[in-house]
Amino acid sequence: MSEPRKLWFVGDSSASGIGLGREVFPRRLVGLLRDAGRGPVEAVNCAVPGFTSTDAAALIHDLSGAGEIGPGAAVVFYLGNNELAASAYKGRYGGLRRWGRALRSLVPNSGGLRRPAGMCELHFEDVPQTPSVANTLDDFRCNMDRALREVRRTGARAVVVVPVANPDFPHGVGLANAAWFKTVGVRDRISEFLGRWYEPQGEHQAWLFGGVVAMEKGRWALAREHFAQAAHSEQACVRSAALNNLGTALAGLGQLSDARFELERGLAEHPEYAPLYLANIARVCRMTNRDGEACELNAQAYESDASLYRVRESVRRAALDVAVRNGAGIVDVAEYADAASFVDYCHPTPELHERLAGAVLAELHGFAPEGGLCAYRTWFVSPDAYSGRCGTLLDYYLIDRDEADPGQCFAEFMETAAVDVPGGDMLAEAFTGFTRSALAHPLFGHGADLLTVAPEYWFEVLSFPEFHTYRVMSAYMDALEQAGEGGILGQYGNFDFSSAAYASLVLMKRPRALPREVDMSLPYAARLVDNVRNALRELGRAAVDPEVRRRTVIYWYTRESFRYGTHSRPSMLIDAWGYERAMEALLAALAIWRTADAGALFDAGRVALDGLAAHVEGLSHDLWMGGGVGDANVRNMAFLAGFDLELQALSHLANGGAR
Repeated sequence: MSEPRKLWFVGDSSASGIGLGREVFPRRLVGLLRDAGRGPVEAVNCAVPGFTSTDAAALIHDLSGAGEIGPGAAVVFYLGNNELAASAYKGRYGGLRRWGRALRSLVPNSGGLRRPAGMCELHFEDVPQTPSVANTLDDFRCNMDRALREVRRTGARAVVVVPVANPDFPHGVGLANAAWFKTVGVRDRISEFLGRWYEPQGEHQAWLFGGVVAMEKGRWALAREHFAQAAHSEQACVRSAALNNLGTALAGLGQLSDARFELERGLAEHPEYAPLYLANIARVCRMTNRDGEACELNAQAYESDASLYRVRESVRRAALDVAVRNGAGIVDVAEYADAASFVDYCHPTPELHERLAGAVLAELHGFAPEGGLCAYRTWFVSPDAYSGRCGTLLDYYLIDRDEADPGQCFAEFMETAAVDVPGGDMLAEAFTGFTRSALAHPLFGHGADLLTVAPEYWFEVLSFPEFHTYRVMSAYMDALEQAGEGGILGQYGNFDFSSAAYASLVLMKRPRALPREVDMSLPYAARLVDNVRNALRELGRAAVDPEVRRRTVIYWYTRESFRYGTHSRPSMLIDAWGYERAMEALLAALAIWRTADAGALFDAGRVALDGLAAHVEGLSHDLWMGGGVGDANVRNMAFLAGFDLELQALSHLANGGAR
């Protein structure tokens, strides 16, 4: 049999498949090849959420230099969602970047601790008048041309998927403070969760917040008065939202001329919020049957929106032009999609992914015609590929040390909050982050639990605290498997809850054995049940909290991708990560009870675990298939109330068994 044909997918979050790890079009395309008896093929999905043409050009350069692209291979590009979007500037990939990479390779690692971005406090942010963008249109055109020319030079084939965004998605949601801007004719409710984290600073912010509350209660006149007062603020960030909301309140009162006046005044004073103002003016026009003007204003709002939620028409034209000039195949998403084809602003539904898979396969006619094995895998590229250092996401975060014993240093830290080794202050800070992360997991109720299973490797502290959790879970799953209870959660989600799966996460690039010492006492199992109860109470609602959104987006690629073997999953809309930590604590308790032959506890715990897993899977599926957030929250709260009673009974039984 001939060597497998390489099929590379280079793109952003639309190619990685937001929330749809197993239904994303690259995986489906491989399935179509397999069904058609075509192969052998080795397909590699290199898509990275947030990737731009600059990153792609750097990645293609590295793949080409490594001999991974050549005759018989093919590269599918799906880029454009992040071009011209507000971001740190990346620019054009070229020779100077290669020289910079070579020079950096000669400089020793500084050893600084790099951490994923944390959560932000909810507050008003000053908005820059001219925010930087990831790439200009010329940058995009140049980068795509460079990447396609390199693919063509190697003798490989290329297909360009030309993106399009959901035209019905709200405008300006990526702008700072956008949550405070109300939309004409839309009865959304944000004051409830804004109030949980936000405390007004000064009277004008208080007027603004009061107006939002009044509007959401349908008290339009009171809202108008509040917003009129807030509009006197000297803070541009407050005044901009107040003027927009004043116009919205006036529209709610039927005073459409006054509403338009206030909205146009806000647009003139605060052009950085043009997408929001223009969209609201368009809605006022529709209320006065001026549909033609409304369409023009909506188009202006769309093209002026420098957030991640728009694909400019100029970018689409540039992608088409460059693809034609380089003889690449073309799949225009606009030909296969409508507003119902997106789960949000630009990410395809499973149905659209399926159509795109068929369209790309048609462009790859004659590719791998012999028949044979078709393999699919994901490769998690470093987010800073544009800087010329591609590597993997693991390389991006990996920090290790050789000196001193991490467990001993951690014990000292827990006693004195200091580490008496070189870099002690920095390590103390790292241990603080590690402890905070670990104690957020119901496996560890307090610091004494961590001392029982102290860090064995520095990378458990300096890279991903989850590595420590995975090592502990590997030991508990091993105990279950030794007792004949492997595969308890079956194929829940995209992860195989097994000792080997957890160990493989920790042992990436590190062929070493893992310690198996964990707490197997019945009192500890009883504490685990109580920890789960407390953790689930803190989760509360299913999907509305902005802090949950922010947290799960961060974890989604920088953390969860390793664990689940897919680029993304439904955790954008539901804190699946939090629920699954509760499942892990229950699994650990099950391991203890099964080892101790506590049959009644094991059976009751198994029922609880199965119920929680089924609930989370159902909730995730409903939200991604368009279910309402309000209904999901009601359903989730009802489940958690009943589940808390179930855990209370299990805790009573476990604490009795512990004695």
